[in-house]
Amino acid sequence: MHQLHIDILSIIVMTTCLGCTSGRYIAPHIDQTSANAFNRTIDLPFDSTWNNLIQYLSSSSFYIDHSEKASGLVIVSFGSLYPGQYVTGGHWELKGNVEFSGDYVDYLVQRADGNLQASMNIVVLPLGLQKSKISVNASYFLSATIPDRASYSWSFDSGSIDIKFVYNVSSAKGDSVTIAPTHKAEFAILEAVSEAH
Repeated sequence: MHQLHIDILSIIVMTTCLGCTSGRYIAPHIDQTSANAFNRTIDLPFDSTWNNLIQYLSSSSFYIDHSEKASGLVIVSFGSLYPGQYVTGGHWELKGNVEFSGDYVDYLVQRADGNLQASMNIVVLPLGLQKSKISVNASYFLSATIPDRASYSWSFDSGSIDIKFVYNVSSAKGDSVTIAPTHKAEFAILEAVSEAH
């Protein structure tokens, strides 16, 4: 009987604490990004474009997993240290027993063991003797465990998003949480190679 009283009291305390925290979620604004945005034509021959790409990647935060000049393919990984640079979850605000205001991805990293695993395929192709084309496509996988709730994951590629219904810490109601790429990684590579003449 004593144990039953303790269990009921614990449930009441947990429910009361949940009621002391309120949350407000605003999904990120999603720009319609065309597939052509991830391609660039470079006014340099293939060899120069390839060398510029490898030189940039070697001094950047991208890790080269595989490169094959014959096919023009480079595969890189990135994102584990600073997920908020590469993906966004919109604005998340908590008030009460738990306080937070910022990007939902930062909340997941700080409070829910959020982890981003991302990779990118980069392809360089010759377009005649003095031109080449570079194309990028990234794949993102974000995972997190909301305390006292459940584990969630979002998976998407460049130009797309993923939406999951999440039971957040503020209520049992939950929110449809959108995670999307910022495209910082894709455009950083395209711009670095385009400007390296």
